[in-house]
Amino acid sequence: MFIASKFLYSVSTLTLDIVKNCIFHKKFTSEELNAQENQIMLALGYDVDYPTVYDFIELMVNGYVKLNYKVGVKLQVVSQIHEMALYLAYVISYDYNMLRHRLG
Repeated sequence: MFIASKFLYSVSTLTLDIVKNCIFHKKFTSEELNAQENQIMLALGYDVDYPTVYDFIELMVNGYVKLNYKVGVKLQVVSQIHEMALYLAYVISYDYNMLRHRLG
């Protein structure tokens, strides 16, 4: 769960302190948890899930809204940008030739 939280953007990342104190109730030290995490990652060959284009778009749009909510960001405009970004990601994923086009 600790490792997975680092790669899932829909879930808040668990800190080592939360894992140590709340999940394992101080039964393991930080060093033991880090060592176990390293063992697991080595066993997996560091081959863990990578964020998708969808994950990236969600992260950027949600981050933009969180950073700008105080200045009155228009959610309708953000929603339209979000939908356009998802549409472009969808189109590009089916047509490799689209990747050669550049803006500007």
